[in-house]
Amino acid sequence: MRRFHLLAVPLASLIAHPVATQAQDVAPPGWAVGASVGLLSAKPDLGDREYGLGFQGTLSYTKPSGLQIAGGALYGVLNTEQSEDHRNVVFVFVEPRYVILMSAESVTPYVGVRGGYGWQQLRVAGDTSTAEASADGWLFSGIIGVLARLSPAVALEATGVFGVSGWGNPEIGGEPIPERTGKTAWTGGIIVGFVFHAGS
Repeated sequence: MRRFHLLAVPLASLIAHPVATQAQDVAPPGWAVGASVGLLSAKPDLGDREYGLGFQGTLSYTKPSGLQIAGGALYGVLNTEQSEDHRNVVFVFVEPRYVILMSAESVTPYVGVRGGYGWQQLRVAGDTSTAEASADGWLFSGIIGVLARLSPAVALEATGVFGVSGWGNPEIGGEPIPERTGKTAWTGGIIVGFVFHAGS
């Protein structure tokens, strides 16, 4: 039994080491910056579903264990199908992730959560003019994604983001907008872009 134990420990090390090394080839330890574009969706508790385009930038640090801490900003423009109204949103966020160690040489998945603070500007179309209003709020989401290595310094990243946001009441001239006074909205998006690893 003692001989089996002595053989099992080196064998486990030989199996685990290539897996960790291959995952680190895709998400190597250290700093990285990312630039992405995506399709966004939101469904306020009062109001119509909204769709739009978003742009995201991130700065992240990955540890050898696979733990990754990211921060960034997201800008999006959302529109409804039923009206000419639209809104611009900006979020700054913090995003802890865990890169899942796998045996694949060039692809690895990750999971995480995102929390952020944001601002929105509404443009509400009237009969003869367009009015603007603003409000601030928060965002909390779960994320799941995948990284695919393109070169030692560059990876392709695809992320699914699904969560909820909460907003203050937007006002025009001190008066709330009746159809836009919902406190929360279900949010989602598919975001695709590139990650550039420093020092790779």
